[in-house]
Amino acid sequence: MSCKKIKIVGSRQLYRKIAKEKNQILSKSVTESFDFNSNISNNGDASCSSNSVTGASFETNVTRDIKHCSQKFRTVPTFNLNDCKVHTTSDVHTATCESADKTVTTVLRHWATTSRVPHNAVTSLLHGLSPYHPELPLDCRTLLKVEKNIVVKKLNSGEYCHLGLFYQLKNFLTNSNIQLWPILGIVVNYKSDPFAIGIFCGTSKPLPLESYLKDFLDELEDILTTGIYIEHKRYLVKIHSFVFDAPARSFLKRIKSHSGYSACERCTIHGEYIQGRVIFKSINAPKRTNKTFLEQIDEDHHLGTSPLSKLPIGLVTDFPIDYMHNVCLGVTRKLLDALMNGPLSVRLPNRKVVLISNHLESLKPYIPIDFNRKPRSLSDLSRWKATEFRTFLLYIGPLVLKDMVDIAVYENFLLLHCSITILLSNSHITHIGTSFAGKLLKTFVEHCESLYGEHFQIYNIHNLCHLNEDAERFGSLNCISSFPFENYLGQLKRLVRSTINPLQEICNRLSEIEKFSTHSEIECSQPKYLLEYNYGPLLLNSRTMYKQYKQIITNGRLFSVYSYSECDCYCKHVSGFVIQIRNILKDYANNIFIVGNLFRKRSSFYNYPINSSELGILLISKLSNDLQIWPLSEVVAKCICMPSILGKEKPNMWLSVPILHTV
Repeated sequence: MSCKKIKIVGSRQLYRKIAKEKNQILSKSVTESFDFNSNISNNGDASCSSNSVTGASFETNVTRDIKHCSQKFRTVPTFNLNDCKVHTTSDVHTATCESADKTVTTVLRHWATTSRVPHNAVTSLLHGLSPYHPELPLDCRTLLKVEKNIVVKKLNSGEYCHLGLFYQLKNFLTNSNIQLWPILGIVVNYKSDPFAIGIFCGTSKPLPLESYLKDFLDELEDILTTGIYIEHKRYLVKIHSFVFDAPARSFLKRIKSHSGYSACERCTIHGEYIQGRVIFKSINAPKRTNKTFLEQIDEDHHLGTSPLSKLPIGLVTDFPIDYMHNVCLGVTRKLLDALMNGPLSVRLPNRKVVLISNHLESLKPYIPIDFNRKPRSLSDLSRWKATEFRTFLLYIGPLVLKDMVDIAVYENFLLLHCSITILLSNSHITHIGTSFAGKLLKTFVEHCESLYGEHFQIYNIHNLCHLNEDAERFGSLNCISSFPFENYLGQLKRLVRSTINPLQEICNRLSEIEKFSTHSEIECSQPKYLLEYNYGPLLLNSRTMYKQYKQIITNGRLFSVYSYSECDCYCKHVSGFVIQIRNILKDYANNIFIVGNLFRKRSSFYNYPINSSELGILLISKLSNDLQIWPLSEVVAKCICMPSILGKEKPNMWLSVPILHTV
């Protein structure tokens, strides 16, 4: 193939040219417009004036040219097909077509299973492609190899489909009154996503409970006893914990619900009925144990015998309190609601509510990419998600509530903020301890009664007294959180495209995704470099040659340079200083460095109930003008930095808070 002339074209024109040339080759191959007989040499080899080319190698050559072109414009050879003599044999041509068909099939399967495209649309596309790719099937079900036989078991109140715990572990090494009760699993101490073990679909809770759990419990008992054999290797399986919200825990354990007098799962406190709710005043009641639970010593706590009791687990200790539902959606929401609609002694005037809302919305540009939702006004409080309450409690609340609420209310909020911050970080648990966090939580619960009234001491507030026990047993509360499962539930809901047979539809979509998706693997320890460039700031006396990047992802943390993203460019150095990143460098030995300016002045943001600097929360100012360079290995956390004063266009003082999952 010879190149006649060179043109400078944009990317869109380039891709159109490639597609046009490719279609011409395929069209001429199919219609046999080439004179093959006159050009085939005696030995059957193909000859060309420049190179021996097939349709597949044409794509490769063009792709190679693209990679050497600039991002904005590309130098593209204009090919004249008439200048090439294409010679081939039938077997070479067939192999090329089979390879192309296989690639097209793979691409279509991936697109159909990840893009939420209706099956009838995929079928229509297959019919349109059939004249050009006769090897493709004509029906979406054939393309995706949909299972024809989904085994569904009838229960009293609905239907149950068992997907198999062994199968999932092996792969691992909506407006309607219909309810989904999936049984989900996840492998701890491993970067993995949840998987579905079984799914119930009905108009109420799955009844009877024994039938709902039977397949799961039978398989789980067998796996716990014998392990899993894969490729002649035996893997032992151990139950880490059972994570549910309060209604699901009471249903599965067959105990009183959260509105019952003996509802507490950790102690034997007996509640009182006050102002239309059951409250729990004591914080030092006798503890429940796994033994007393199995023996059902407290008859008022039990409604029957749980099917889970036959498993080798602790029905008290292995059922942690989920902080997503209890703390974020429960306690934090209730505190904010009290500030807006609570007793007059703590209720904020509308003027302050507006100021806090404006402050929240003004912080949107400073929220890093690690947070999937930006702050919203308090007028949208009823629509806040759990992640928004978490962001408020851990990062934003201490700033926006300062000087806006009474000092007693503010310090009470700081008790909750500090204790949960400690329990969500293994580093803080190691250096500060869970017992100290437990004392802060009990103090918070006691102060709530005097601030908001005794009717405030409901189930969620009382459960805070036991939260440190779970951190003592399992470590960071992130390990026993519902957040990853809630994200997966959202994916399951999006799989339902029709109200007809939703259970079978979900199972079919999961089967398709399972077959044609790549399973998660152990996260690569190698950094990922993004957006290479060559005009970033460097030290004047540097003689080392570096590659420069605008972004880098390492150990699950994304760092950006200031010029590219002002909200992702702050990090904490091992010395305690906060750095504003101006450039990211890699030397010839693949050592990574950051160039930046550090904030020379730092101080604590609050001193009660603990000095904020012990949690890494600092007021910072006086950004240096001189650039410095540090190894990336000396960075201990990514930080969120927000102006400490509302309304300043060029703030000179910032609040820096380490992002807990990056510590």
